[in-house]
Amino acid sequence: MGLINIEKIIPNYIGSEDEKIPKYFAQFNLDRNMLLPCRYMDYNRIETSKADLKINSVKLVETIDGRSIEGQNLTGKKLVILGNINTKFYFNCLKPNECSCGSRKICTLGDCIPFSKFIVVPNSLNENSPINLQYLIENMSTMKIYKNKIFVSLTILIQYVDKY
Repeated sequence: MGLINIEKIIPNYIGSEDEKIPKYFAQFNLDRNMLLPCRYMDYNRIETSKADLKINSVKLVETIDGRSIEGQNLTGKKLVILGNINTKFYFNCLKPNECSCGSRKICTLGDCIPFSKFIVVPNSLNENSPINLQYLIENMSTMKIYKNKIFVSLTILIQYVDKY
């Protein structure tokens, strides 16, 4: 097995109309401690937060066929997915004229959080098959740890869909 051409990957956001229980998926958490770059950021007033997923590499690997201890049906093939979650937070600035972010009323904080996950896929899949992946960032939470540090936690669902 080898690397899959990244152009063959069709990443899609999972919408609310997709009510079927996913068959091939991975759900995982990522977390990161982030330093606030400006001491005048009002942590209690996050105006907006956003995150997006970028897939950098996908590899199809052969594995065992059978049933796992957890009861998952193993098909003999898995996708190993490497990617990043890009996060961005927009905070109110308490003192825009004294702020290090350039006299704006909104300060930004962003980070790129890498991940590596695998998804069991149908045994019929090969390196030339189109790969239809969908994702959903289910939750993005923040918590103040210290006066200039926050803890960010994300819950992500990535699903292989056996249709094109």
